[in-house]
Amino acid sequence: DGNEWEHGSLKHWRHSADSSRDLTLPSFGPDVAKLAAPLLMQNSFLLSLKIGGETDDIEPFEIDIMETRQQKELDLSHRGLGMTDAIIVAELLRKCTLLTKLDFRGNEIGDEGEREFADIISSDSPDCLPALTCLNGIEASQILDATELEELQEVGFLDRKRAVADLGEHESAFMARLLQKHEGLKSLGGISLKEGVVKWNLRNCLTNWKHKHAALTFIINQAKNCPTLEDLFLRENDLGLKTGRTLGFGLTSLTTLKTLDVYANNLGAEGCAGLCSKLWYATSLQRLVLSSNGIGVEGCAVLAASIRLMPHLAKLFLSNNGIGDQGCSAISAGLRHVTGLELLQLSTNEIGCKGAVALSSALSELTALKEVALSRNHIKSEGSAALAGAFTFHPQLRTVDLGFNLIAEGVSHFIGPVTALTELKQICLDSNNIRSDWDSAKTLYRNAGTNCWVRF
Repeated sequence: DGNEWEHGSLKHWRHSADSSRDLTLPSFGPDVAKLAAPLLMQNSFLLSLKIGGETDDIEPFEIDIMETRQQKELDLSHRGLGMTDAIIVAELLRKCTLLTKLDFRGNEIGDEGEREFADIISSDSPDCLPALTCLNGIEASQILDATELEELQEVGFLDRKRAVADLGEHESAFMARLLQKHEGLKSLGGISLKEGVVKWNLRNCLTNWKHKHAALTFIINQAKNCPTLEDLFLRENDLGLKTGRTLGFGLTSLTTLKTLDVYANNLGAEGCAGLCSKLWYATSLQRLVLSSNGIGVEGCAVLAASIRLMPHLAKLFLSNNGIGDQGCSAISAGLRHVTGLELLQLSTNEIGCKGAVALSSALSELTALKEVALSRNHIKSEGSAALAGAFTFHPQLRTVDLGFNLIAEGVSHFIGPVTALTELKQICLDSNNIRSDWDSAKTLYRNAGTNCWVRF
């Protein structure tokens, strides 16, 4: 409405009675800022903004909205921009069709600010910075003029003092956008991206790539143009926390994908949350490999919410993620809705009896389950009793792996159920101190029959 909000003492905001058409932006949280930004830009009375000055040694400065939309160069570097400023400015940039050079290095805009800029730069809208050729010193010509594909691994930094690890998400999005414009580019640093294929195996291909996020964005965009793609393997690329969101957005278009393998990529809980935010779009996904990513309890919680909406999921690999009892309980709640699940891999996760009991309760809903792996956990006799009871209702089970736990005398719990498992081919109970109840172990071996391999 053209009125002004001023910052008062103790971070309170007071309304000014004058009718100034300037606005001093309050330090909103990211959610409020995202709601406010579009409304501010639609306010025809608003002529300028005061932004920056988040640090004590830098004063806030005024930015003219109409003038900015006509500029070809905009230098906001080292102006004390914060997260709120970044979200507002990003919204302003949506209408900057003439801007060719933008620099806002040296500001503490945070992850939310990074994402807002990245979204603007990645947008397909013709109004979103269509003329931008230089971002934070990264020149388009460095990429578009490269004659050898290997050259692309060396470009991207005019400021040589800057470390590779400092490349922001918005800068990666800019590089990916340029790579998309590289005419005839069908491979990236030795990665073959041919159209018409069913499977892309990119295992360990990005490990030495300097700008992994940019390369991954490029790969995902290429995948969108491959309607036949069913299997995407990105194992062991050390993609990191920030790339989960890129993968998630890619899944909104990869509707034919049946296998997504991101084993050992250091996604963490944050990367897992980014991936899971759009995971339910992959309606055809049957095999999901998230092992060795350190997603923990928080990652399990968001994954559990996503897999509820994935009716076709048949194989889930979550080993070596440190989920513990709490994470196992969370994922068990989600699994109740995945009735077609055939394989569940939860080895090396610090799961104890509480987690095993929670999982046992969920197993009653998984009528198609054929293989379950819970090796190298902390499951004792109580947990094994609950699992053995649940296995009784799954005559189709073929493989049960409980090796390297603390079951000991709990081996006796499997004597009865094993006779009902007519399809069982292998049951692994090795390294469980079974010799403490050797008589029960021998009875289990006899009851399993000649077609089942029993490992003690």
